[in-house]
Amino acid sequence: MKDFVAIFLDIDGVLNDHVPHANGYLGTRAHCVEHFNKILMYVSKAKIVVSSAWRYAVLNHEMNIEGFEFLLMTHGVDCKDRVVGTTGEDGQHGWITEQAGYDDRARLIEKYVMKHEIMKYVVLDDMPLPLGALVQTDPSIGLTAENADRAIEILTGVRP
Repeated sequence: MKDFVAIFLDIDGVLNDHVPHANGYLGTRAHCVEHFNKILMYVSKAKIVVSSAWRYAVLNHEMNIEGFEFLLMTHGVDCKDRVVGTTGEDGQHGWITEQAGYDDRARLIEKYVMKHEIMKYVVLDDMPLPLGALVQTDPSIGLTAENADRAIEILTGVRP
């Protein structure tokens, strides 16, 4: 898969603002999805790898990648034929410190990049992951226009 550009996508704090809907569940926020769609529009060859905890729906065989892609599309994400996988399971239950959790997620992303020989990627996450290709969002706001522009610049070398 080394010919594609990858977006490692966290969802909570990126496509939403950590504020639950009336039903108590986190979903997405339209303005965050709009900014994410801008990235997808500008970087048309970009594929999505889910690094969010939402990936456990796939890892636990509750749904497949196609179903996850459909779920994102029902939330307004323009991702038809663009969701290609998830990072693996983390050691979240054994974390001794918050930093260990960040390091674990970063390690899973690096492992995926190496396994699939990905040359260009960006990580959209609200956690301060120790990765150079990170665009860190404010979890109380989610993805902003500035975040989207920074991601586009990382992936294309050009700021929109």
